[in-house]
Amino acid sequence: MTARIPQPPGIPILGNIISLETDVPLRSFLPVNRHVGFGRGEGEPADNAARFVDWLQNIKGNEFDGVKFAVFGCGNSDRTATFQKILSLCDDPIHQHGGRRLMARGSGDASTGEFFQTFDNFDRELWKAVSTEYSMSRFESVAQTLQVKTVDIGQGRATALRQADALLGRVIENRVLTKGGPVKRHIEFELPEGTNAGAGDYLSILPQNPTQDLRRVLARFGLSDEEEVILSSVGPTSLPAETVLARRLSMFEISESHTGTDIELPIGTFLQMLPSMRVRQYSISSSPLWNPRHVTITLSILDFPSLSGKMAQPFLGVGSNYLASLMPGNRVQMTVRPSSAAFHPPENPATPVVMFCSGAGIAPMCGFIQERAAQKASGREVGDMLLFFGCRSPELDFLYPDGDLAQWINEDVVDVRPAFSRLSDDSEGCKYVQHRIWKDRADVLDAYKSNASFFTCGSSSVAKGIKATLVDIFKAENNIDDAEAAAEFERITKGRYATDIFE
Repeated sequence: MTARIPQPPGIPILGNIISLETDVPLRSFLPVNRHVGFGRGEGEPADNAARFVDWLQNIKGNEFDGVKFAVFGCGNSDRTATFQKILSLCDDPIHQHGGRRLMARGSGDASTGEFFQTFDNFDRELWKAVSTEYSMSRFESVAQTLQVKTVDIGQGRATALRQADALLGRVIENRVLTKGGPVKRHIEFELPEGTNAGAGDYLSILPQNPTQDLRRVLARFGLSDEEEVILSSVGPTSLPAETVLARRLSMFEISESHTGTDIELPIGTFLQMLPSMRVRQYSISSSPLWNPRHVTITLSILDFPSLSGKMAQPFLGVGSNYLASLMPGNRVQMTVRPSSAAFHPPENPATPVVMFCSGAGIAPMCGFIQERAAQKASGREVGDMLLFFGCRSPELDFLYPDGDLAQWINEDVVDVRPAFSRLSDDSEGCKYVQHRIWKDRADVLDAYKSNASFFTCGSSSVAKGIKATLVDIFKAENNIDDAEAAAEFERITKGRYATDIFE
């Protein structure tokens, strides 16, 4: 058993650490004008304190003259037979044989929810008693011994990766929007000082690799995450990693599956093959009319089985999984990049707008609608907005149904026409967004005749399906063949139809 004499802030050490496992007479180790704490077991003394407790039970004289002490006992009152037993076997004999208590024994009961509060109160009263006993005063402020010096304000990595315009923004909110299927998130950021964004622009994020991938690399090369290494180079270091296209295997996967064979890949060679980390762009889903200092993004989290079909570990999108891991208050390297000049809300808020999207493609559309809602709230005349939105079901992944989108619908800012691929009966028999466009083609034509602007955001396959349906609408309306309809569509939508396509 050992007894540690603690050092309170502002009060000199009153003793040292003593061992009770010695064969030297125990009385010679008892501290005069010192403080000692005793450990315990479940109703029995700790192994290295058994002789000391036995000695306490058999002393005859005033062995503890001059000893001042205090005791705090830890236990669980549910164990009634052993609760505070050893502390009593120590506390009472010391007092009976000359020791003077500085304060009443403290008792911590783990069966209650106030254990730590009880100890904190005891600790506070103990040091008051110590200060009074030794005529000491506690310093009001504690000397700071740990100093923090900023070596890099957070720009070093961005500069090294030739992304010097990336600055540190801050996460405000990060929440899941979906209840099933692929996860989609809504993240709000405070922009870096001096950064501005418009509806339809992109937020470029400089991410970090997923922890899972880092651990795979460490395991492959037999490294510990406690190791520190120095990288140096005498030549170019940004070489693209090779991929075996037919099997969708990266060089790392090939190396990983041939560990211990004649394929030698030193870690330096592997690192040299890696491309530099690049920024990932996400459509901004908010308007500066809502908050000029904040932006939001709406994104899908990429977490799928590996395309190679060989690895047990899933494929994790670097950017999306990095963003998914962020917590409010985290700082993030970011910059705002403008979208094409055509992919912004019309300058005249009275211009009707028709929007086509699916899944996270709703992001820029939310920014457009939010901007028009703010314009309407300020008393300006605004045109109609029609949103065609595709997702799986109204329960799983219909984004913002009880939040902003519901509010904008109630305020007659936007008319939403959904298409649910898993529950098409709930969307008037329309499975995909292009099916809903065809069903409501009369409204699309009316919007076109009202000089509306048209926008599409989504994957290339979604965008192709939407465009094909729009061409079919003009083909049926004008009774012309496919080639004529395609040419006519390009002519009449020039300057009025903008797309933002992602993979």
